[in-house]
Amino acid sequence: MMPTVPSRDCFRARIEFYCGDALFHEEEVFVLASRPAEAMTTCRMWAEQSPYFNPAIPDLGCVVRVLLPPFLAGAG
Repeated sequence: MMPTVPSRDCFRARIEFYCGDALFHEEEVFVLASRPAEAMTTCRMWAEQSPYFNPAIPDLGCVVRVLLPPFLAGAG
């Protein structure tokens, strides 16, 4: 019997950047991951490398939302 390899799905995620309560930038990304938690971690790392993740912005906030279910290629 061959060992099982975890499959990787394409998750869609939304990254939102806030100044206090005001949303000032939003982007949607797709990430390959085997679980939603892995997708969240990857998206969080991307968000922290974004030029919008700037500590000089007052009351900076960043929200990452992994949208379920995973995106299915060719669906629709």
